[in-house]
Amino acid sequence: MREKPFENTPDPRFLFQSDDTADVFIRLLYTLKSNRGAALLTEESGCGKTLLIRALLQQLDPERTEIALINDPGRTAVDFLREVL
Repeated sequence: MREKPFENTPDPRFLFQSDDTADVFIRLLYTLKSNRGAALLTEESGCGKTLLIRALLQQLDPERTEIALINDPGRTAVDFLREVL
């Protein structure tokens, strides 16, 4: 290998899109591009959520999109809302 695909920061170039991953990717992209409200992606730790999101963000126009990543929103709904605000 010429590059290391498993670094601390996920690199979207190494995203493998299985059928399930491609489906989630398309649904999230549709939600974001069509202004359909919010989307929530949850799953076990280490399954590739961050990698998928980073690949998704590359599909958005940075001139028309504001992005905020919340990696650890806290333990309660109030903590999450504080982080968003």
